[in-house]
Amino acid sequence: MREVGIQVLRGAAFSRAIVIGFSLLAAGSAVAGMGGAISPSLPATVTVGQTYPATITMTNAASEGNATENVILSDIFFTPSCATSIDPGTCVDPDPLVFSLGTVVVPTPGTACAGVNFSLGTPDPVTGEVQLLTNVPVILGPANSANPLLKVCKVTLSLTVLKLPAKDSTPPNSPITTDQLGRATLAGQTSHLTGSATGSNTVEVTAPTAARPLFVIGDVEPHAVNDVVNFWGAQWWKNNDMSGFVSPGVASFKGYADEADTVCGGKWSTRPGNSSNPPDVIPNDVMVIVTDTVDKKGPDIGGNIKQIIIVHSDGGYGPNPGHRGNGPVKRVLCP
Repeated sequence: MREVGIQVLRGAAFSRAIVIGFSLLAAGSAVAGMGGAISPSLPATVTVGQTYPATITMTNAASEGNATENVILSDIFFTPSCATSIDPGTCVDPDPLVFSLGTVVVPTPGTACAGVNFSLGTPDPVTGEVQLLTNVPVILGPANSANPLLKVCKVTLSLTVLKLPAKDSTPPNSPITTDQLGRATLAGQTSHLTGSATGSNTVEVTAPTAARPLFVIGDVEPHAVNDVVNFWGAQWWKNNDMSGFVSPGVASFKGYADEADTVCGGKWSTRPGNSSNPPDVIPNDVMVIVTDTVDKKGPDIGGNIKQIIIVHSDGGYGPNPGHRGNGPVKRVLCP
């Protein structure tokens, strides 16, 4: 099947959705034109290390003369984190890698894109824009449809906050914020008139107020981008070497720190084996500590945080140490 390029809006609930029609509208006039609205939704405040459900709603908002016509979505672009924009859809000072999208995109039943298969493209390395591909065109029903769901495509996906923004989009105000930008192209299915829509939102990003659990690997093991690492399992101690001090009791550590700082230079601590209470399930992308020490004193195990990386789980993880947690490194968060 032919893939149709559509870009997803990720990040947060847009506070503005600007409709730009095909025709210029004079004050008081009713002129035909194509237009739409983009409305992602996410909590106004998000915290580093947490994962949130995000919904993205795309609506046919064609003006009166074209309100009875179906609209085809063709290009939808989303910038998840931006410090400065020249309009609601164009980022001139990008701040990528604040967020990471999950790999599963679920269309809402009853909306225009129900039953459409979505897949994510590769994010732009400079701006962080991501493309959402579909197996068939997404067609929105008429703007004046009696059933409002027919003119809407709504999808849900998970969004993980990887780090604080490097650039504040609302300086000098506190707290730190970042902007999300969206833009889309629409075309009338019959008239072939084209139009566009842009939207923007500002979300507050906060650091964790307390230590949180994280998986761990040894700093001697290769852990550059695309290297496969072992962050959990019964043989963790055999698969992870450290450059610093390692206690004789390292074999009791299975790779999960139930309490850890989320900054490089911090500390992590845990208990042996399953007493560390590893999670039943983990997200597709997990934050992992790179440590140079494993120091065991009685039942307490701890070490230093040399780096923090993002690892894409291969799906084999289970809370029993017999189910190893492996995966390739996606990016280095610090230092």
